[in-house]
Amino acid sequence: MLYLARVFAGLWTGCVLTVCPAFNAEVLQPHVRGSLGSFLISMYLLGNLYEYIIGPYVSYSTFGIASCIPCLIFAVAFLFIPESPYYYIMKNQRGKAEASLSWLRGDVDVSQELDAIETYAETFKRNRGSFKDVFLNENYRAALIRVQAVYSVQKLCGMFTVLAYLTVIIPSNVGPFTSETCTLIVGVVVWISTILATSLMDRVGRRWLFVVSNVGIIVTMTITGAWYYLDSTGSDLSGTTYVPFLGLLLYGISFCLGVGPVPSLYQGEVLPSNIKARASAVTTIWSAFVSILNTSLFAICIRYIGMYINFFLFAATSVFGLYLAKYHFIETSGKTLQEIQEELTKRRNGEKLTNDEKSPEETLHLHRSNAECNGEG
Repeated sequence: MLYLARVFAGLWTGCVLTVCPAFNAEVLQPHVRGSLGSFLISMYLLGNLYEYIIGPYVSYSTFGIASCIPCLIFAVAFLFIPESPYYYIMKNQRGKAEASLSWLRGDVDVSQELDAIETYAETFKRNRGSFKDVFLNENYRAALIRVQAVYSVQKLCGMFTVLAYLTVIIPSNVGPFTSETCTLIVGVVVWISTILATSLMDRVGRRWLFVVSNVGIIVTMTITGAWYYLDSTGSDLSGTTYVPFLGLLLYGISFCLGVGPVPSLYQGEVLPSNIKARASAVTTIWSAFVSILNTSLFAICIRYIGMYINFFLFAATSVFGLYLAKYHFIETSGKTLQEIQEELTKRRNGEKLTNDEKSPEETLHLHRSNAECNGEG
């Protein structure tokens, strides 16, 4: 029964992670999309904290019932939330779109925003997009690859695996605290960190928070990995058990500032509306695959190499995250979905410079050089 429950929980979690980023991106205004959209990861970690608090003190059946209560409350409350105005526009239901937008924005004139949504949607109505288009269309594929890359960094930097194994990873005693108490402390601090991230997401921007987050992960995981390496060699580190605890605590804070909340935001913002559902499904499948890979590698590395190697691998993943932020990450903060798509197109065209895009002088010089080379040959 536990296996069956876990299968269904995984299926519904997949649905949530597919739908929520898209819905948030479509109903939130650009100037608050980052801060409010970040609540997805914040609520995820709050759920973890909820489980940490009640889990050790109740039976499996009571634990299952307690876990169902927040889900039931949400399901009932969400019945009163209107559908996304983008969805209604894509379905040629302008009246319902206007009613939805009015409900979401309150007592304000929404005609201008509705016209902008309609202009944006018109581009995609002519091309509904299929699973084939997601992979074969250059614009769609570029957006998809960017989203998969940020999700890969999120999963492979190991935070979700660490949270699952935290009581095993942390030394049994850290000063006056047991590993269970340390786990609870980490859970509380990590959740509070996500609240800080929501306040910074629209002020600082996704890209800079992603950079700062990856730098923090590199530093904390390198130090933590070094401690566990020395521990594996038999060194007496009994007086320094606070080092891995603080390392993991700061690692959690670093993760929550950028690498944690940015991918789900990025997914909703960067994927075009006409292929968002299909591309989000692909993203959820990829994310689940990378999570399984990370969890499996974590256990294998502990068995055949040592705990320490995992932390070095997490740091290496964030080095790739810095490369991604520098060369392939576009800032989406404060931009409408249409402006984001326009920047993606410009970025792709800029990365794909051809002779036709060069100046006449550059093209003439290139032809002369080729002619000289052919003459020498």
